[in-house]
Amino acid sequence: MDKATYRRFQGKRYSYEIKYDHAGYEVSRNGEIKRIGLVPRAFDRPLLTHAEAMDRGLFFAEIDIEGLIGMDE
Repeated sequence: MDKATYRRFQGKRYSYEIKYDHAGYEVSRNGEIKRIGLVPRAFDRPLLTHAEAMDRGLFFAEIDIEGLIGMDE
């Protein structure tokens, strides 16, 4: 199972869909997720609606990589 899926847009903006109960990740300078400390939920069921996903604690996070460069080790 993939820990996360991402789509690349023009330039250095990425969008990560983190399928976890809570955010627990670090993003490296090149935009890769370096570490995710939580176990993902099982996704063996059909896709949920947005309301159902929010009710179950799932979320979609938009991350601006340029804004996180200073957070790299």
